[in-house]
Amino acid sequence: MRRLLGDAGAIRRYLNGTRRPLESFIKNLLHDLAQHWAMPLGSEVIVLIWRMQWQVLVAETQGPGRS
Repeated sequence: MRRLLGDAGAIRRYLNGTRRPLESFIKNLLHDLAQHWAMPLGSEVIVLIWRMQWQVLVAETQGPGRS
């Protein structure tokens, strides 16, 4: 599996939930998983991942103090 390039601190923040991962990071991660498992990811997995990303974006725009 190819090593994801990126700042280790940023990746830690993605994993602990203090920073939203970039779209490119998610795409690369899904691609690497499919290669590692030698099979495509199911569409339900991909939909779930992008749905969660969308929910984060909505929460960021509708967070406390925003109208």
